[in-house]
Amino acid sequence: MLAPHCWSRLLPPDQFSFPSGHTITAFAVTGSLAAFYPDLAAGLYFCAVSVAASRILLGMHFLSDVLAGAGIGALLAYTASQLLRYYG
Repeated sequence: MLAPHCWSRLLPPDQFSFPSGHTITAFAVTGSLAAFYPDLAAGLYFCAVSVAASRILLGMHFLSDVLAGAGIGALLAYTASQLLRYYG
């Protein structure tokens, strides 16, 4: 059965979608790389936002899922880059 907000025929792998793991990963990788390669930041963030948008457009997540995922991913990236700058 498809949820009313879904137009896609793909079904989520389970009922737990908060937060979006794909979005966490996209923003964590993007933020980490952008911290050390600022010239690539615009392209990297475009890709991360595209991943987040695709999760909503495919009907796999709600907006709140991807916003939480983006926030968590960005926090992880910031923490990792600060640790590497301090200890690296």
